[in-house]
This record gives sequence, structure tokens and C-alpha cells, in this order.
Amino acid sequence: MEGGKVIHAGVSIHTAVCPECGRTYVSGGTTNTTLSLPKDGQKKDPYKENAKSLLNDIGVGAKANYAV
Repeated sequence: MEGGKVIHAGVSIHTAVCPECGRTYVSGGTTNTTLSLPKDGQKKDPYKENAKSLLNDIGVGAKANYAV
């Protein structure tokens, strides 16, 4: 995004141990990014806008399935 800066970007790799053979393997990962965006009102955070539109499309809890 124009005028924005990446403050921090990181990746955490998750490992697990196979219960059958005992070998360690990569089981997934997590990315973390911190952005600094311009203060003017015309530029919006695309990540927040996308999250809002997703929640509005499906509704909060619309696909929840609970059993007691």
C-alpha cells in the first residue's frame, strides 16, 4: 500500500513428533506482520476491510455447530 511501512514481519514454525516412529517434523506455522499505515482518512487498511466484508457476508456465528 502506498505510504505504508512494514514494522515487523515474522514466521514461527511449529513442530510435532510422530507417535509411531518418534521423528520430529514440521506440522505448520504462523506468520505475524505489523504494518504502519498513513493517518489520512482516505487510505484504509486492506486487511481490516477484507475481514469486515467477510464477517458481513457470512454473519458472526452463522456457521457454528454446537452439540451438548
